Amino acid sequence: MSDKIFVIHQKDVFTVKEAAEYLTVCPKTLYHLIECGELKAAKIGSRYKLKAEDLICYINQKKEKNQHEKHQS
Repeated sequence: MSDKIFVIHQKDVFTVKEAAEYLTVCPKTLYHLIECGELKAAKIGSRYKLKAEDLICYINQKKEKNQHEKHQS
């Protein structure tokens, strides 16, 4: 009997729809975050693409901000 090895491919670049699903927000919210500069994105043609590392960075920034605000209250 042999062990099965499963390879999970991590996604490096997301569409707005995929990123919105990942962050559990609607695409409209994501467009707002991009347009106000809160979230980095590259516009390729008429569509935005978001790097996974930028999504993780955004999550970490929000987490730090929430922790900071929690300690001040």
